[in-house]
Amino acid sequence: MRIRLKPLREQVMVIANATGGVGPVLARRAAPAGARLLLAADEEPALRALAEDIRADGGEVEIVVADATAASAARRITEAALARFGGFDTWINMAATASAGPLLEQSLEALQDGFAPTYWRVVHGSLAAVHHLQRTGGALITVGIPAPAEDGPQGMDAVARQAIKGFTDT
Repeated sequence: MRIRLKPLREQVMVIANATGGVGPVLARRAAPAGARLLLAADEEPALRALAEDIRADGGEVEIVVADATAASAARRITEAALARFGGFDTWINMAATASAGPLLEQSLEALQDGFAPTYWRVVHGSLAAVHHLQRTGGALITVGIPAPAEDGPQGMDAVARQAIKGFTDT
């Protein structure tokens, strides 16, 4: 089966966790190409600033202050895209986490706090997106956690990366 995607200028794009990682770069590149954007993140000031920049350059953007680490937040993001744009064509998950040092030097709570939000943001966002996209077509993209330098800490970054890959492959 050959997948055909709309040209970017005809797309509505959701960027979940839009203020993290390369999210702002993606938004700033997609808007001038004509994509209408729904940006979601839990960092309201950064989210509003990003949206203002895009609007100032003539882009069409809606924001939702929410973090898809909860299924209800992912559904709110989907509902906002449906209400504002009638749906979406591309959903981009921004997976991001950061190790606080060598694995054995971190508390169990710190390990859980590093892994859980990253993993569940991708799971809930993906499921919300796929429920919509299987009816309409489109793309689900997960921008993963980059591999650390060989001498850098891996900890939960490596675990989250593998869990997200496993979920996505499934």
